Amino acid sequence: MADDSPTIRVPTPQTPPVGPPSDPPTESAGPPTTPPRKPRRRLQILLAAVVLLVAAVIASSWLPPKPGLDDSSASPSGAVVPTPTGSAEATPDATESVPPSVSLPPPPSPRPPGDYLLMSKADFMALPTSGLAWESLVAWADEPPGEPDLRDQDNRHGVMTLAAALVFARTGDPAYGERATAQILDAIGTERAGATNSILSLGRQLGAYVLAADFVGLSGQDDERFRSWLDEIRTRELGGHGRWTSLVSTHEDAPNNWGSFTGASRIAASLYLGDTDDVQRAARVLRGFLGDRSAWDRFQPVEGAASWACDPARYTPVNPPCERGGIDLDGAIVRDIDRGGNRKWPPGRDGIGYT
Repeated sequence: MADDSPTIRVPTPQTPPVGPPSDPPTESAGPPTTPPRKPRRRLQILLAAVVLLVAAVIASSWLPPKPGLDDSSASPSGAVVPTPTGSAEATPDATESVPPSVSLPPPPSPRPPGDYLLMSKADFMALPTSGLAWESLVAWADEPPGEPDLRDQDNRHGVMTLAAALVFARTGDPAYGERATAQILDAIGTERAGATNSILSLGRQLGAYVLAADFVGLSGQDDERFRSWLDEIRTRELGGHGRWTSLVSTHEDAPNNWGSFTGASRIAASLYLGDTDDVQRAARVLRGFLGDRSAWDRFQPVEGAASWACDPARYTPVNPPCERGGIDLDGAIVRDIDRGGNRKWPPGRDGIGYT
C-alpha cells in the first residue's frame, strides 16, 4: 500500500545533518478540548503496523521466550553486519555482547515436511476457495504485475507474485505456479545501490517474494539462485539514505516504519534460509521494538520526538500504556507519530498515517 507521500520523510542524525532536513516541529496544542481518545487508525494507511504484526506472529510462533540460552551469532550466516555510512552518528555496534540477564529465545524447531512458513499445510488447505476474500485473491493473482523494481517503495509486483503463489498452493493450478516462479526470479537484481530509500523499498517488497517462494515450492536451480541472492541481500550495503543502508542494520537501528518493514523481510528471509541464529537475533530486536529494553535498546535515539514518548529517557519505539497531557499514548510508534508534529490532539495527519 502506498504511503500518503511519495517519499518518506525520515529523521536524520543530530550532527552533522545528512540528507533532507526534517520538517520543523509544530507547537503543542495543549490539553485537548474534547475527552482524549486513542489516535484513529485508518485501515488504508496501516501497512507498516500490519507488517509489524506479521513479523511478531512469525517470530512468536517460532521463538517462545526461554531463559539461559547464549546468543552466539552477531549476524546472518556468520557475516559481519555492515555499519551504515554517510552519517556522523554511527549505528550502535551490532556485535556487542548480550547482557547475561537478557532472556533469549531458543532456536526455531524444524518445520514438519510440507508446512509453510506462515501456517501448517493442513490449516492452509482448510481455507475456502469461494467468497469475497478468495475472489479478491484470485483477482490480484490474475492482474498484470508490471515490471519488478526493488528500488520503488510503492511497487506492487511482489504482492501480485505472492497472490499467484497462494492460488497455486491452494488449487495446484500449474499456471499460477509457473507465473509466480517466473516473477520471483524476475525480481532478483532489480535492487540498485544508491537508489533513494533503497532499503525501505527492499524491506517493503522482499518478504512477499520470500513467502511466494515458500508457497510455490521453489526448487532446483531456481531455488539455489534465489537462496544465494537472498542470503547476500540481507547485509548488502545499498545506501540511498544517510543512516539506514542495509536491511539487517536498519532493522536493528530504525525505531519506525523502516524498522518494522525491514524486520519483517529479514525474519522471513532468515526463516526461509534456515538461519536460526539470525532468527533469534531478529526476535530480540522485535521484542525491543515492542517495549522490552532488556532484549534490545540500541535504536536511534528519541531526539525531537520526545514529546510523544511515555518516558523519553528510556523510550521504546512502540509506547507502552501511558498518558501525557491528558492524551493516551498507548501503542503509538514514537518516531512515526511525531511526523505530524509535537504532541497534540488530534495528531498531525502524517503522524496518524504512519502510526
